[in-house]
Amino acid sequence: MTSAAVSQTLEQAMIADLAGERVTLSGWVKASRSLTLGVNLYAYGTPDQASSRANVGWFSMGIIGPAWTFVQQSFVLPAGFAAGGQVEFSLGSLAAGDTVGLAGLQLEAGGMATAREVRLPGAELWMCQRYYQLTPVLYGLVGTWTSPTTAVMSVALQPAMRTTPVCQPVPPGPVSVDCADVGTSSTTSFAVFASPANLVMHASSLAPARTAGGGAGCNTQIACNAEI
Repeated sequence: MTSAAVSQTLEQAMIADLAGERVTLSGWVKASRSLTLGVNLYAYGTPDQASSRANVGWFSMGIIGPAWTFVQQSFVLPAGFAAGGQVEFSLGSLAAGDTVGLAGLQLEAGGMATAREVRLPGAELWMCQRYYQLTPVLYGLVGTWTSPTTAVMSVALQPAMRTTPVCQPVPPGPVSVDCADVGTSSTTSFAVFASPANLVMHASSLAPARTAGGGAGCNTQIACNAEI
């Protein structure tokens, strides 16, 4: 038997104004058999730092399954959510073959559930890209060969990420750098300097050597991860 849970992270900027206020959690849930759905509330001690979370509440949303079930619960959001936090849906012990679905979940101000708000696909993608982005396959970062074996390249992140991302090549390993479409070199000696709005890559020991001063483009995708 396995204890299962699904957590939703809420950034400080998204939730701080509701801390200490009455809110309503609602949505649709199903399971392959009847289960009790519980909700754990975790508040952050340090803004947007999941490692600082502490449990500040729990409540039951009743029995769900086997069909889709609409659930809602009104409660006062603990004041600790002023620094952000997590809402965790606890599904208890699951057996092999059990399935669970969650859809249309919404946490909103007030004591009643309202119609679910739906974002346009472009807006939803933009918000997701604040947490994770992947640079293009070809010329994802562009710049110049500063010597026959070194290149400096950069890219502006659109949209800017929620915080400075952690960056690594995809797949992990060496990066490939093109020289103005006349040849490609590779190296495992590189550093990525990141901010929420841009990346700068310094690549050295590139082989084979190319012409200094030529245009450079990174042909390895760089994953930028700013998840909480």
